[in-house]
Amino acid sequence: MNYENLSEQLKFTYELYKDDEVLLEQLSKYIMVQLPLLMTNKKEKEEKKRNLETQKNSFINNFIYSGVEEYFYLRIADIFINYDGEHFKIINGSDLVAKILKTINLNKELRIKKQPIKNTILKKIKANPLFGGIPNTYTIQHVLNNLTPIIFKNKNLTKYFLCVLGDSILNKQIEVKHYINSCELVKFVGDTLYDYFKNTIKINKTIINNLSCDTKIQNIRLINLNSNVNVTNYCKNFIDKYILDIFVVAVHYSNRYKNSEIFLKNSLKSKKLKNYIGYFENNTTESIFSNYFDKNFTKIDNVEGVSKNEAYYLWINYLRELEIPDFLCFNNFVSLMKKWHVNYSEDKCKFINIVSNFKFIKTFRQFSEDTITTGVNIDDEYEIGELMDLIKEWSTENNYLFESINEQTLLSMFQHILNIESQNNKTLKHIRCDLWDKMEHMTDILEEVFEEYGILELNQDKSIYSLYQDYCDKATIKSEIRVVSKHYFIKHINKVIPEEYLNNKCISKNYWVKESLNTSCSVP
Repeated sequence: MNYENLSEQLKFTYELYKDDEVLLEQLSKYIMVQLPLLMTNKKEKEEKKRNLETQKNSFINNFIYSGVEEYFYLRIADIFINYDGEHFKIINGSDLVAKILKTINLNKELRIKKQPIKNTILKKIKANPLFGGIPNTYTIQHVLNNLTPIIFKNKNLTKYFLCVLGDSILNKQIEVKHYINSCELVKFVGDTLYDYFKNTIKINKTIINNLSCDTKIQNIRLINLNSNVNVTNYCKNFIDKYILDIFVVAVHYSNRYKNSEIFLKNSLKSKKLKNYIGYFENNTTESIFSNYFDKNFTKIDNVEGVSKNEAYYLWINYLRELEIPDFLCFNNFVSLMKKWHVNYSEDKCKFINIVSNFKFIKTFRQFSEDTITTGVNIDDEYEIGELMDLIKEWSTENNYLFESINEQTLLSMFQHILNIESQNNKTLKHIRCDLWDKMEHMTDILEEVFEEYGILELNQDKSIYSLYQDYCDKATIKSEIRVVSKHYFIKHINKVIPEEYLNNKCISKNYWVKESLNTSCSVP
């Protein structure tokens, strides 16, 4: 309503009551006294209302986006996230509500609006997705410094992995897949992702830890963890505790660089690392196999040659040196060898016009033929370190070449040449070596130990650990150079002592008392 309208309304009212002195007096009093007071009060109320609304909006924004603390929401898991500028952490919904109300109560003017303010804050937080946040430098460096160099060799590789992980979280459609040489890490990260995102995110769509025979290798990118690293308890604890930090940093990198492929081509400065990650993109199966063949074999007519298993072991060893996963299954490998102008004898199951440049193959072959027996019916096992010592001793005594190889190389030879099952990449199962029959050796030494117990009239039970120490002491007295490990001793003790004398990791005294009596009775 403008001035003219107000003026016309006043004139109309005046004309209506101009002949009535009482009403005119009332109109005059209202306009001159009451109306100004009413307008002043109304103005004050409106100003107070506007100030309260301003304070409310300022409070809401400061609570959610203070710069000191931020709040986010993960809808799929229905959880609230608090970010204190260093770490992203889950905050219980009731704790968040209590914190909101407690903070509101510190402001007397806002108390009357605390329920609407609380509801507005919760609504705004739920509209603030976790991966919309940008992590601070501290958070980024905390993630990088704890993943490097324990899991990844350098920060460039860590950044690349995080970018790949971010692509998976955001479900970006990229034509390549990423091979990681640790099924444990892939599984642990995948399981943790599932805890938060259920089936909405599956990292095995882009992150894999094995290659099938029909994999298109040109679409594979390589991410190599430190060779001596399993996902240790430290790493698991870090990933579990700071998984939200890792996820947010991963998404941040994926968004910052658009995707992992663009990061690889435009932002990764290390040429060596770039060539490694893109190894399969830059090398064909034929070129890789050609380099392998030239390094490992020499063509010579009329020689005994190498077996399929020996050739395949050399292939696995070659790839391991390059830190490249095997992308050929055994049958495809053999087919490729046959195409490589190599004569193959079906009768001997050997490639007969080549010799291996790895001379230790001959030593290993002869050692295995002379001393090793394998089979599922053999209930025995050897640690790879024990076999290393045995083959060294055998080589010296039989004048065979022993090259300086590591345990991993020897383990791989047993696995791929003799097809022996391994446990934890340390212990070979279903195998026996004639140079050291562990079970027989352990039994012989223990018989002497039990005989001494009987002579000494030892009248108390023995713990397995105490018995193992007596076993080691007896072997030392006899100048035995080998003793079985404590793990082996505990695992196989029931093959020496009947179960009836074993109870809660202790051996009953009745066992050697019985043995002593039997010995006494057998004396004429």
